[in-house]
Amino acid sequence: QGEQIIKCLILGDYGRGKSWFASTFPDPICVLDFDDGKLSYMREAGKGKRIFVYNEMLDTKTPIQTRWSKLIAFLDEIITSNKEGFKTIVLDSTTTCTEWCMEQAITIKPLPANTPPIWNVHYPLVKTYMHQILTRLKKFQGNVICISHVEYDKDDTTGEIQATPSVSGKLKAIIPAYFDEVYFADVKPVAQGKTTKNQYQLLLAPQGYKKA
Repeated sequence: QGEQIIKCLILGDYGRGKSWFASTFPDPICVLDFDDGKLSYMREAGKGKRIFVYNEMLDTKTPIQTRWSKLIAFLDEIITSNKEGFKTIVLDSTTTCTEWCMEQAITIKPLPANTPPIWNVHYPLVKTYMHQILTRLKKFQGNVICISHVEYDKDDTTGEIQATPSVSGKLKAIIPAYFDEVYFADVKPVAQGKTTKNQYQLLLAPQGYKKA
């Protein structure tokens, strides 16, 4: 039997173990590092994990359209040939990835200085760019771990507090739909003798509901 393939979205605040959890998946691991969090993954690489961090999208000296083309070509190469033999791809995080896509949208549809993005112009472009990235990740024949910072929404009917990706507009509902499972990462204080230590937790959102 082969290894089980998992494609999941992990929601959580900072310092809740999201990146650490992603680094425990089978290697070689490719990290799409939009958060510029290379050091957290390199700590695991120092323990013997084979981790490759792709962060060329952060090179502001290169035009963003060039960076976009290189990212898409890189993902297409992994999908078609995967010469490096990656078993896991991590996107860290959707929050900064959507901000990067917005930067590209504004480059395509420029704005006057100090003018906010136009709702029916720039946000649809961001949705399209994210779709192009996420559909490629879905095609990858291996594990896909997508990390998102979190926002909290209250259900007006039930009063229930729900965790949603920290992204704009309809992407809150759209992004989770690309994944088989949605997890909420949290930390729980646990008593150990006379001391208290933090225990990392992953809470599973019911499949099909897509909210944590």
